[in-house]
Amino acid sequence: MRDRGRGWVHLLRPASRAFTNHGDELNEYVLPNVLEREVTWAPIGQEDVLAIGSVVGLYATQGGRGLIWGSGAAATQIDPALMTPIRDRFLAIRGPNARRDLGLPADLPLGDPGLTVRAFHPAARRRSGTLVVPHFNVYASATGRRKLAELRTMGYTIMSPTTAPREMVTAIAGAERVISSGMHGIILSHALRTPVSAITFSDGAPTALPYKYSDYNASVGLDDRLHSWTVGLSETEMAGLTETAVTENDAVDARIDELVSGLYKSAAPLRSRS
Repeated sequence: MRDRGRGWVHLLRPASRAFTNHGDELNEYVLPNVLEREVTWAPIGQEDVLAIGSVVGLYATQGGRGLIWGSGAAATQIDPALMTPIRDRFLAIRGPNARRDLGLPADLPLGDPGLTVRAFHPAARRRSGTLVVPHFNVYASATGRRKLAELRTMGYTIMSPTTAPREMVTAIAGAERVISSGMHGIILSHALRTPVSAITFSDGAPTALPYKYSDYNASVGLDDRLHSWTVGLSETEMAGLTETAVTENDAVDARIDELVSGLYKSAAPLRSRS
């Protein structure tokens, strides 16, 4: 509320699941399926495992104690003095850039745990429609909210970032295509083999992707690619965008299978803990 108050206020209208984020809450869906055991939430410092989210920095600075399985970093560096005592707690990390920049072993398994949904979430029998998955910061600006409203009137389905994780996964699995400014909208689309395009709702030309997005792209072997939100507004442009997304899906599919396999293997210590 302190740092993102304006966006959260607008996400309360109309009423929704207040102060939630489907990407971070995806843990409650992924962990029980992968670990085959019940999980409950705990604050940093009382946790047994840290998983989905760009939270390695918070873990290092706020006294994290659990094992780290596929979490990501939001910045290029963490104080080496904070990294030294926690390096042996990593079972996997999201991407190769963070693995390198944090001085972790070159053979540490990679992958965002959100990718594992392809191993247990049922496939959709048929696909239809286009989903827009905005980052919650889009709701913090009048421009962003106006653009979402315009997309909605043109027939696009807007999936609020406060959507329950299982509902979000099901919607993405059943969509023909996704355009997303939220990273886990992209990750889940790749996992579920739904064509997806990374977009920005900012005015002007697209800017460089944030560190965590580039780190994820590097993990699956994609070049950074960011489109203006206006790209999807004509059928011709959307067709081109979708064609590119389909090509990218084909390119990353085998790699994602490898990452998912590695994530399952690296989670073995979590299955055996009492």
